[in-house]
Amino acid sequence: MKIFIPGQKNANPFFEEISIHSQHEFIYGHYSKFNSKIFDGIIIQWPESILDWVDPSVEKLNFLKKVLTRWKSQVKLIYIVHNKKSHSSSDIEYKHLYEIVETKCDIMIHFGLFSQKLFSTKYPLKEHFIIPHPLYRHYAKRMDKLEARRKLGIKEDSLVLIAPGKIRNKNEGKLVLNAFDKLKRANKKLLVPYMYRREIPLKFPGRHRLKSWVDVKRMIENLFNPRFKKSEIIVDYFHKNFEDLSIWMSAADVVFISRINNLNSGILFLGISFNKIIVGPSTGNIREVLDFFEFPKFDPLLSQSVFIALELGCKQFLESKKIDKNKLSLYEPDNVAEKWDVLISKAFAK
Repeated sequence: MKIFIPGQKNANPFFEEISIHSQHEFIYGHYSKFNSKIFDGIIIQWPESILDWVDPSVEKLNFLKKVLTRWKSQVKLIYIVHNKKSHSSSDIEYKHLYEIVETKCDIMIHFGLFSQKLFSTKYPLKEHFIIPHPLYRHYAKRMDKLEARRKLGIKEDSLVLIAPGKIRNKNEGKLVLNAFDKLKRANKKLLVPYMYRREIPLKFPGRHRLKSWVDVKRMIENLFNPRFKKSEIIVDYFHKNFEDLSIWMSAADVVFISRINNLNSGILFLGISFNKIIVGPSTGNIREVLDFFEFPKFDPLLSQSVFIALELGCKQFLESKKIDKNKLSLYEPDNVAEKWDVLISKAFAK
């Protein structure tokens, strides 16, 4: 079957891991490219992707509602539930965007029981299925740990923690920084590849000419953003492609999921793909996977809970805890793709 996915491929290639092993064909494209004579069904990932991640206006939302209504009259719509709400903004337009997709879809796919129960209660007349999030086997390029550390200038005997994924706000930044600060280990190191940085809008005549001498905007931003001990923390502020991120991940010992109230987190499966110890929040579907692999979890609102979980994660690494390979099979991309193939064949049967 040929399946249409509205929007462009996301920086998170989780579905590419599935499509590599699937018997079906998945085509990404602008919503205007859908043709029911060509495609057998539609899979919606992130609602924002339908509008190319542009802020939704009332006009765009009204138009989108008509588009989804037309699609629904022609084929079935499958919606993959990544989030309870948008991470892009808390504006009412984003809330309406999610509501439109949720109400118009026929089938909801969940990554865990928590999500399935939550949305089954909210939308009891829709079909709900659990299909696990796949590991990143194709895109995660593991390299020798010592080689990765040499590339990043990290000592071989360091205890290295990493908080991958975009740190989206100040609170997520504080979560990992405060926990790391409490960790009393002389050889500790923290990697934050994509730290939150507050941008200060600043425009005045002559700024660009003055910038060759002194960047006033950057100076002011530095006052509002945290400073780090260079000896203990390596921070960057930009998105990493998988090749670059693989270096950072390979250098680490323990992965810290710096999230506060998320339903899911791809960081969890990224860490497992690199065979790392994971420490994460006891929220949503994340908790289920942490429990399944017996990784430490924490209450993100209690600093002592976060610290204890991080200590336990470091202990698990130092004691050479191994991930159960039998449990990994549930999340291997080929096995996940097989579940998707069965669902698609039944859902989109003419």
